[in-house]
Formats: sequence, structure tokens, C-alpha cells
Amino acid sequence: MLVDAKKKELLVLYEIIQSDTCSLQDLSNKLVIPKRTVKDLIRKLNQAISQLLEFHSFIYSTHKGEIQINEHYEKTKMQVFYYLKLIFLRESQRFNYLLLLMDSLDASVAKEELTQKLYISSSYLEKLTTRINKDLKKFNLQIISSNNCYTLSGDELLIRIYIYIFLSDAFQGPEWPFTTIDLATVKQEITLSDAFQLPFHSETEQKNIYLLYAVFKLRIKQASFLEPLENDIQQLLKLLFHTCDLTGSFKQNMPVELPEKHTENEVFVLNFMILCFFPSWVHVQQKLTIGKCFMQTDHVFCQFTQKLTVQLAKHFPTIDTTEKIAFYHYFITLAFTFVSLLGESIIEFHTLYFPTVTETVSADDSQVQLILTEINALCPAKLRSVHVAHYLGSLIYQLIRSETDTQLLIHLKMTKTLTGNYHLKNRLEKLFNHETVLLTFSPEKADLIVTDWFEAAQQAIPSFYWNLTNEEVSWQKLVLLIQTLYDKKTQINTTQNLLPAPNNHQKEAPAFIN
Repeated sequence: MLVDAKKKELLVLYEIIQSDTCSLQDLSNKLVIPKRTVKDLIRKLNQAISQLLEFHSFIYSTHKGEIQINEHYEKTKMQVFYYLKLIFLRESQRFNYLLLLMDSLDASVAKEELTQKLYISSSYLEKLTTRINKDLKKFNLQIISSNNCYTLSGDELLIRIYIYIFLSDAFQGPEWPFTTIDLATVKQEITLSDAFQLPFHSETEQKNIYLLYAVFKLRIKQASFLEPLENDIQQLLKLLFHTCDLTGSFKQNMPVELPEKHTENEVFVLNFMILCFFPSWVHVQQKLTIGKCFMQTDHVFCQFTQKLTVQLAKHFPTIDTTEKIAFYHYFITLAFTFVSLLGESIIEFHTLYFPTVTETVSADDSQVQLILTEINALCPAKLRSVHVAHYLGSLIYQLIRSETDTQLLIHLKMTKTLTGNYHLKNRLEKLFNHETVLLTFSPEKADLIVTDWFEAAQQAIPSFYWNLTNEEVSWQKLVLLIQTLYDKKTQINTTQNLLPAPNNHQKEAPAFIN
């Protein structure tokens, strides 16, 4: 909903915030924007932030040409980004148009109200509607006009998901998007599930779950009910609800005159959406319980997951315990249900986030190819499609990478100080897990040598040269290098461990270096 010029400004700001340091050329290369344009965008950003927040010189350039955020605003830099993003969105007529359609007590909004509140003519409203419909098409939604009224039209589930993502991404600060129903009222009317441990969740997280409730409440008030679900999906959502009900007092607040089938539908779908959109709110034990339930259930989605998990375990030996298998059943079955509900539009919903969520999985990756092959071979024919395979493949790939057992071996050779290796060994052991980042006596076995002395014989092994004149900077660089090497080795290990192999070698034991 942002105009291109504002998108560029925000992308430049986001890249600067996410980078410790960068140059105009770095930003130009990353964002594919001319260097001169980047410089002009930074000037505009500083001007806007100064005028709106009175934060002066928010972005500055060092004498080396490094672009950085002023250290005085380091703690508030992300807050500034999201505040500025909302300001820019509110300047967009497309954003305000959609917000008026979403924030209404009726499913339709009169043409007169739209033209007055948007300060536009009737003819321009038609042009704006056509332009927005081009964006909405990929979500299988559209704005239709009838009897001088405008309505957001499409499958009701897709509408609710669209509204929730659209509003939650735009209003990431303390602001509340609705005028027709305020946050205090929602909090008063809805009692959250006892399973949620509210003290462990931020105000923003809590606001988002109340926003989801508000979306459901408002659409029900408009008599915009969810369409009946396919029997397979209905049965699975019912099973989920009876295994783990996270809807709190939502059912008790439903209109009494609503038919039972509508009430059931609303409650089942809300429960499912909470599981999907608030994964950190679902306790590990609850996920495990649901996963074990799926393992024992004779349902077409669960059967697919069972067969797929068996095949995956043959290729990836890390899926080796009942508990892990239960977690795979939980995530895969949930994802399969989600993609069955949304269809091809599931991929498009990620584009509602800004900055856009980027694709991190390569279809050329041998592991991904193997996963996709198994999915396509086992997926029920009526649900087999490219988007199902892509969505499930990405999720499974991430799960398997997280399971890969990687050890990074570090050899310390510090000679210029009296303490030698001792102080650095202590710092490494306090920061990193002893099972993943280990110290070794043998330089030839090491993945990294940390030294303050150059040795030509060991140039084949990556070495980090410790700068004794600035130890804290050296420490920061070393930590980043260890993380990078660990990620690279994990990628290699995941590829090599496609098939189970006998474990003929023992793990390197943690070394106690003097």
C-alpha cells in the first residue's frame, strides 16, 4: 500500500538499522538504487524524523564514509522505523480506503462516506478501486460496488486472514487500528485462555491476539460468517479444538441467536488461527500432545504426515526419537491444513509484510529436491500442487536444518600474554554451548585457529588473528566469525547426512586448556 518513493525510503532506513555499518555503495548494491538516490533518501529520512520526532541527525556518516544510526537513538531505532512506516501508510489513499472498509460496523461502506473521508471525487474512487483490485487479485479478493456501496468481497476466511496480517503489520506500535471497537472493550469482553502465560508476552503480542479476536468479532457483527469447511478440514479442526482449546471465552461471547453450526465453525477456525499465528504462545508440551494425537489419528492429513515422516526419517537420521517425530507430526499436519485452507494464495500472504519476507530456500538444493519428491509422491492427489509442495518443503527443510548435529572445533594458540589461552577459553565456554562449539588440542582437526602469532604452516585452516591492542573489538569479530563458520558447516553436514551412516567416530570432548 506504500508508494514506491516511500518504500525506498523505508528500505534504506531498514538496511541501515539492520547493519552495524555500511556505505552508500553497500546500500546501492543491496537495494539496486543509484548511490546519489540513496544519499538523497537519507537526507529525506533525516528531515522527516527531525520534523516528526525531533530526533536530529538520526542517520549520519563517519569520516570513513560509514553510514550509521546515531548512538543516542540506538535503543529506539526500530520504534522509529515502525512509527515512520505507519505515518507513510496513513499518507496513502489506498491504505486509508482499505482501512475504512475494514473498520466498519457494516460489511459495506457508502460511496458518499468514502469520498468524504478520503477527500476524493467519485470518478477517482473508481480509479482507486480498480488499482487496489489489481493488488487484491492474488489473494482471491476484490472490492465490489453495488447500490452505491463498496464491499471487500471473497472467501470469508481469506478476508479475515488478509485483514489480520494487513493491520498487525501496519500497527506494530501502541496504536489500535479500529474506531468501531476499542482495545479496552475487547479486553473486557474476552477472557484469554488459561494456557497463555501473559506475563511472558509483550504488550504488542497481547495487542495482536486481541486484534485477532476483534477481527472475528467485527465480521460476525456484520453477519459475514465463515463458509462451511470441507469435511476433512472440519474434522481436523474439531480434533484440534478438543485436544487444545485456546479460544478462551470467545464462544461464550458469540451472539445467542447464531446457529450452532456457525458458532462451531467460528470457534474451530479461531483456535486454528491462534495455533498458526501465535506459535510462541503454544507451550511445548501442548505441541507435543497434539503431535502424539496426530500420530494416533486415522485422518487423511495425519496419514499423509505419518507416511511422509517415515520416509524423511530414512533420509535424515536426526529424526530419531518419538518426541521429535511427534513434533514433526504437529508442524507438518498444521502446515498441510493451513495450505489446504488457503490454496495457492498462501504464498502471496507473505507479501503483506513490509519489508517483504524473503525466500531462503533454493529449489536447486539437493535436500530440498529430496523433500519435494517425497511430498509429491505421498500427497493425496486432490491436494497435490506446486504451492502445497513449496510451502511444506520450506517448513520441513527448516526443521531438518535445526536438527543437524554440528560441532565446530576451535584451537587456541595465544602466546603473547601471561594468561595465554585461559581467559579466551573461559569467555568462549560461557557464551557457546559445549556440545556445538568445542575447544581442541589438535590444530589439524580444528575448523578455526585463534592465534596472536602468524604460522605459515597452518594457513590451510581458517585462522583468526587476535588483536591485543583492542581485545573487545577482536572478541566481537571472533563471535561473528564463529557463527558464520558454524552455519556453513551445518549446511555441509545437512547435505552429507541425507542417508543414515554408521557412527564410527566419537565426538570431540571439550578440552581443558591451560
